[in-house]
Amino acid sequence: MVTNERERVPSTRLAVIPPAFSTRTLAAQATEYTFAYIQVPQDEDARADVVDSLVRDIQNTQCLLNVEHSGVTCPHVTLQFADSKDDVGLSLVKEGMVMVDVRKEKHLQKMVGKRPHRRNSKR
Repeated sequence: MVTNERERVPSTRLAVIPPAFSTRTLAAQATEYTFAYIQVPQDEDARADVVDSLVRDIQNTQCLLNVEHSGVTCPHVTLQFADSKDDVGLSLVKEGMVMVDVRKEKHLQKMVGKRPHRRNSKR
């Protein structure tokens, strides 16, 4: 589940993390991914709408993640619902929440070509 809850506390209230939880002994517990082939709106309100819609769509649902290609900062992935095999990113495009990312690389043209192009996002 994705949450954006934050709390500011003074450093005097913080404790030292025990050595058993150091990054050398305990591997990272989360991995960052970004959706392949779609552009999320730059507008903060529209971006928040996309996140809300995505959370509603996939919360408490089993999904299949496929790494499509490596990105500069993190892998670019597609996400499918495990039961129906419907593409999560494609459903966001069809709803008009996001746009198809224009890609010039030849090896990605086949995947991008399968997605319907939206000229503008109404949300």
